Amino acid sequence: MLWKTHAAIGAAVGYTIALRCGVEGVYMPVVAAILGSLLPDIDTPKSKLGSKFLCPITEKPVSSHRGFTHSIVGMLLIVGIIGIPLQEEITKYVAIGYLSHLMADMLNPGGVPLLWPKKDRFRIPIINTGSTAEKYILYPIVLLYLARCISKTAQ
Repeated sequence: MLWKTHAAIGAAVGYTIALRCGVEGVYMPVVAAILGSLLPDIDTPKSKLGSKFLCPITEKPVSSHRGFTHSIVGMLLIVGIIGIPLQEEITKYVAIGYLSHLMADMLNPGGVPLLWPKKDRFRIPIINTGSTAEKYILYPIVLLYLARCISKTAQ
């Protein structure tokens, strides 16, 4: 998936969970979920976060794309490190966003190695990254869902 699709899905999932849990002031959980939704792609210099934070420091990616960072182990480690200075509630939404990324990438034929270091990839191959289906069907549907949620809570 493209970064904007991951961000939109992370926002939608974070917003929905925050509302269902009765969190007041859902904006911080949504921002945390968006951040979490972009974290798995720090393994590539072509990503929004990888190009700004990881690669200038290390000058190379953490692993091959959709490797370690696209696994449960990677999520626990990365969210654990990021969560150290954050409040527990915010860290939960970073993890929620991270998981939304993994689930979205499972829709891609490449899948994800959820149980890394096992090489098995989990996938439901229905949407290619950057495809017409992603850009003109999935992304707009997620944005419409978000708009609907926001308009309902504004009433």
